[in-house]
Amino acid sequence: MMYEFGGGSIFSTLIMLGMFFFVALLIFVGIFFLIRVLLKSNHKDGFSLNNNALDILKERYARGEIDDEEYNWRKVELRKL
Repeated sequence: MMYEFGGGSIFSTLIMLGMFFFVALLIFVGIFFLIRVLLKSNHKDGFSLNNNALDILKERYARGEIDDEEYNWRKVELRKL
C-alpha cells in the first residue's frame, strides 16, 4: 500500500495553507500584545528611561559634579528624547 501525504485536491491544500497563516497570525498578534503589556508595565512602576536619566543628572548637579551650563544643556537634550 502506498500512502500519499497531501494528495488531496487544491481546495484542501488551500484550506491547510489558510489554517497555517491564521495560526501564524494569531501567534504574531499574541507576541505583539505581550511585548506591549510588558513595556507598559515598566511605565506603571514609575520607571522611565528619560525620568531616570533626569534624576541622575539632578543628583550629579547637587553633588557639584557638573556646573549650571552643563546641567541646563543636558536637561534640554534629555527632554528631546
